Amino acid sequence: MKAIFLFLFAFTFGYDVKGQDATVYLFRTSRFVGVLANFTVKLDGKKICKLSNKRFLKLSLKPGSHHLESYFSGISYISNAKNTLDFETKESENYYIETSSNLKSIVGGKLKLVQVDKKRGDELMSKITKLDYCQRRQ
Repeated sequence: MKAIFLFLFAFTFGYDVKGQDATVYLFRTSRFVGVLANFTVKLDGKKICKLSNKRFLKLSLKPGSHHLESYFSGISYISNAKNTLDFETKESENYYIETSSNLKSIVGGKLKLVQVDKKRGDELMSKITKLDYCQRRQ
């Protein structure tokens, strides 16, 4: 009887660790040029946020292939200020993606999206302590 109860408890409350989503931390490092502009972020073709300077997003994603796109919001004439990243996730693992710009002026430069390792991700995340506004409202 005790075994049946434990089985039903585990089944009902999801004690099985398998099938858990991956966690992706997408963060924007600080730069002086472009500090006031938000980066529009799309995940798998869907707009998810306008990422502010020195902020991060914590995303829970199903395991598999994903497509990330980032570009300046509201500045359509900066054609190079756009970047994409394709990446794979595995269940219950953490991933770190940095987005930043190397804008030299309002009319020239590029955005970058780079997947970084845990050590570099933790180092950069230690300087970015706040969730972006788009996630704090939810």
